[in-house]
Amino acid sequence: SITLIHMVSSAVYSGVLRYCMPSYYNAREIKKDERIRLVLVSVLFIVNIALGNVSIKYCSLALDQIVRCTMPAWTAVVQYLLLGEKLSGRVYLTLVPIIGGAMMVCKGEIKATPFGVVVLLVSCFVSTIKGIVTKLLLSSGNKLSPLQLLTINSSLGAFELVPITLYAETPFFTSFIGHQPIYVYLLLLFHGFTAFALNVSNFEATKSTTPLVINITGNVKQVCMIIISVLVFKQPLLGSSIIGCLLTIGGSFWYSVERYKFDKEKKEQEQSKVEEVSDEKPLIN
Repeated sequence: SITLIHMVSSAVYSGVLRYCMPSYYNAREIKKDERIRLVLVSVLFIVNIALGNVSIKYCSLALDQIVRCTMPAWTAVVQYLLLGEKLSGRVYLTLVPIIGGAMMVCKGEIKATPFGVVVLLVSCFVSTIKGIVTKLLLSSGNKLSPLQLLTINSSLGAFELVPITLYAETPFFTSFIGHQPIYVYLLLLFHGFTAFALNVSNFEATKSTTPLVINITGNVKQVCMIIISVLVFKQPLLGSSIIGCLLTIGGSFWYSVERYKFDKEKKEQEQSKVEEVSDEKPLIN
């Protein structure tokens, strides 16, 4: 039901921006052959959310967080296998402190059922595919704008979620909706708006960078949440957690440096190849 609220809110707010800020929305016509692909993408988003919810039910939160800390590695492998995107060994090496440090920060009891572990691993794979597909839709070929993709995904996702929510969470429609004080509906509206803002920022970031960077940022975000909780709630921080925070933050800076060097070397190599080809062309009088 909360996911349904997120989808409906994102569809409504992005639709409003389409008419209020058309230049920023930057809509284009959707071709017939694209419609089926976009429906499948929306299903992929819903499946990703559903698997995430199921994995939490059968796995402890600590185990879920630890496994999801490995998402940068999943993304690097899938990008190489599906898209042929290969980075240097130094860039891949920077993922070790980023992943290991984030794992050290995770605290809690480790327990899960075999079914839960399988669902968690499948969820990580689907989440990786979702990030890569989103990047392709926003940046490759006849690309979509972030807001238009959000409108399409959230609208289709809401229709796909309605029968599931009616079946699985019937009390939400029969008992909850229509029987709450006004402030509850205001909180739901605000909650929906924050979900919309998060989706917009996520799509904009995915358009501007790579899925691997998004996953690295996810690990850094987890570390920052720990640091903020220590500062706000005065919670004690274990020595292993301090080391984990330093490793993750330091690893992310290391990744930035090595990725900059890799991109620079790649650009120079491409430029030299272009110059060699131009030199080999015969002069025509």
